[in-house]
This record gives sequence, C-alpha cells and structure tokens, in this order.
Amino acid sequence: MIAEIIPAKRMPLALPFLDYLVSTEDETKIQIGQLVKIPFRSREEFGVVFGIKNNTSAIAGQADKTSLKLKPITEIVFSKPILAKAQLEFLKDISDFYHVSLGFLLKNNLPPLQKRKLKKLITKDDEPDNEKSAFVPNKSELRRDKPELIVYKTQEEKNKIILENLDHTNGQTLLLVPEITSLEKIKTILPAEILDKTVFITSDLSPKEIFATWIEIWSGEKNIIIGTRRALFLPWFNLTSIIIEDEGNPNYKSWDMSPRFHTRDAALFLSKSHGAKLTMLSHSPSVETYFFAQKKVYSSENLEVKSFAKPIQLVDMRGERRIKNFSLLSQDLFEEFKNI
Repeated sequence: MIAEIIPAKRMPLALPFLDYLVSTEDETKIQIGQLVKIPFRSREEFGVVFGIKNNTSAIAGQADKTSLKLKPITEIVFSKPILAKAQLEFLKDISDFYHVSLGFLLKNNLPPLQKRKLKKLITKDDEPDNEKSAFVPNKSELRRDKPELIVYKTQEEKNKIILENLDHTNGQTLLLVPEITSLEKIKTILPAEILDKTVFITSDLSPKEIFATWIEIWSGEKNIIIGTRRALFLPWFNLTSIIIEDEGNPNYKSWDMSPRFHTRDAALFLSKSHGAKLTMLSHSPSVETYFFAQKKVYSSENLEVKSFAKPIQLVDMRGERRIKNFSLLSQDLFEEFKNI
C-alpha cells in the first residue's frame, strides 16, 4: 500500500505530495487526513495523508521497482484525522488557483507542531467519541445550493440576519468579517447562549491563543467561528454554513502577506469542498457579486437597481480643477448624491 503525503513545509509547485510505503502493520490504521512522520532527506518531517492507493503489482506478486525505492512512513502520530478530506481538497484548490505551495498552505492550517503541544492533541485523540465529536460527520452527499446574496438596507436588518443564521446553526458555522473592528461590533450583539459556543479568530491572536482555539474547533467543543480571513484555515469537519459579512469590503483581498487571495473566492472553494451553504451579506455588493446575482449564478431575492434620473455623461475632470474642485467626484455627481 502506498500513501500520498503532503509534507508540512514549503515544497515546489510540481511536487505537492510525495509517495511513501505503508507498512503491513499500519495498513488497517492508515486514513486520509492523519498526521504522520516521514523521512525527508536526512531528517524527519511532519506530513498529512492526502490519498491512499493499493500497490497492485505487488499484490499480484510482481516486484514493483518503483515501490521498492520508496521509503516507509515512520509513524502515524494520531489515530484520528487531524484534517478532513474536504479541507485537504480545499487546500489543493487554493494551491492550484493561486499557485501557492500546497505544503505551505497545509502548515498554515495545522497547529504548532511542537512536542509539548502535540501531547495535548494526543490527550484529545485518546478521548472517546461523543455526539459533539468533530470526527463523526462524513458527508456522502454534499449539498449543491447556489451561493446566496442578501442585500440589507439598515444595520438592524443585517444584525437580525446574522443572529438568525447563528441561532439556528446545525454543524459548524463560519462567519467571515473584513476586519477586526467589524468583529468587535458583532460581539456586542451576540446573546450569552451564542457567545458560549463561539470562538473568535484574527491574526492578532498569539500562537498560544490560536492553538487553544484550534483544539476547541478540532475536538468539536465550539461550533460557531467568527473571524477574519485567517479563519478559513481551520480543522473543519462538519462545516455546514459560511456567512460573509459586508461582502463588498475591499479588506477581504489580502495583499500584505502570503498566501495572497480574495476571501470571497476562497470561501466559494471552501463551500464547494465541504458542501456548505454560502451566504453573502452586503449593503453595496461588489461588481462581481452583483453581476453573478443578476445572471442567476447566485440566488438573490432582494436585488434592486435604481435607474439613473439623468442620462450617463462623461465629465472632463480638468474642468473641475479649474473651479477648485480637487475631489474624486465632479460637482454634478456630488449634487446627484445629495438628492438620493
């Protein structure tokens, strides 16, 4: 038996995973998503099982020269998967779409792989499964609902939609926000019963805080996660709902650090991999989202378009400078805005 392993390190794009032999003893234990130790050059590295394939020629009794050269997996660290198969597929989609190393994305999706911290995961690994366990749900049929765009008019209307979606959650729910200030505002509207089962993820968390939160999600203790784009890379095992708050906000596009991606596009990949329902909330949708809603690629029941009172006309902004108007808006356009 041969396992395809994603090394938890930056690898060339042409080598997203490596093949390793599975010992006879481990053939009944190996699962997709397990954390393993593998020999890599002159040292050991951590990796995650991406796929498993039978060595058919060896089974038939014919020596496979390729498989004889493969190194065996050193150790299966946990019996339970550390990441779901759907999450690994999401990472592969992001890697292919944005041309980012799959191993680099995997490392960002894992907790700190330190001896002390791994002991805590081993303790959780030994606990018996219960109805809250994150490892029970294995979706045989993924839902294929269209992404939904909801355009709200007031802050109160938006808050009501968020609370309804969080209160009737079934499985894991992810609420994405464009920035930390938005997250703080949402905290103030959540009732105590929702706060008790909610964790918050931002890039400002310390490694210790991220690890503690990661364990709560991995073990199934918390099922509502609210965070910035960092929250996409978590151990999702039963993700059923994704909500993007203020979808048209430009802060959803990362530019300052790798991996560079658009949160909305990444959420589309995440919902496809996990079969989760994707809902986008916006007061002013982005041009792309509005276009797809208009073309019925996204579902939307309250998409309204106001026709212009005046015909479209081009304005030479050099003339605006002559009348001391140095803003980005012409005087005529500014007057139109005041009349809306």
